Amino acid sequence: MSNLALSAWLESYRSPLKQAFAQAARDGFGQCSVSTLRDDLRPQDFNPSAQRHLLRHVRDLGLRLDGLSAAYGDRGLANPQRAEARLEHLIRTLGMAREMGLGTCHVATAGLDPEQPDPLVREALARAGEMADAWGIRLTLQPSATATSGAVRVIRELGCPALGITLDTADLSLPKSGLEGLVGGVLLRDVRQVGGQIEEVAYGSGQVDLDALLGTLVRSDYSGSLTLRRDAADTPADALRNGRAYVARFLR
Repeated sequence: MSNLALSAWLESYRSPLKQAFAQAARDGFGQCSVSTLRDDLRPQDFNPSAQRHLLRHVRDLGLRLDGLSAAYGDRGLANPQRAEARLEHLIRTLGMAREMGLGTCHVATAGLDPEQPDPLVREALARAGEMADAWGIRLTLQPSATATSGAVRVIRELGCPALGITLDTADLSLPKSGLEGLVGGVLLRDVRQVGGQIEEVAYGSGQVDLDALLGTLVRSDYSGSLTLRRDAADTPADALRNGRAYVARFLR
């Protein structure tokens, strides 16, 4: 049915970097995505020699690193006390991706409200997008829940071809249209709404229609990665392995 590849979000394993890579390989993944907020992958400490060693280690496991992520919490680039430092870190992440030959970076941020996007975030994305464009890297935005349309608005207004969207299926309000040409990444999670709160659950037991979503991506000629991610503190150790088996059925 599809050539779409399933990727593991390494932070879901809650293990040191090399252990997480090894677990992803044992779980049957061919590629993975990792956050540069980890203490063992900080761009300012990861020199070219360390980068080459990591890429060789990943290849030896039969894996491919498909992207780097700046998965900020605490409002991301919209936090005025941390915005400048986070922008500097994001640009370092882009530079690290360029040095490692990776074509994609992701950034998670709030401040993309559909009615009134935060000017601080807009300016930061303009600067980061300019660098990404110059270095030939796709920088995709993972907005807060319900803010995907706001992220689309900012991307359209900035007019930067390097900027795109990372869809997160935990957002049950994802728009049905208007994303043409913008989707550069997909985070696959299953969730259910309980008393006004979104609760992450095992793949196939929530409200996300993964079959329909994947069918739409295939028909739209999407060629990016599908990253399985679990964030809940009580996530079982085999959650990504079981999730991969479940999602793979829809891609045959």
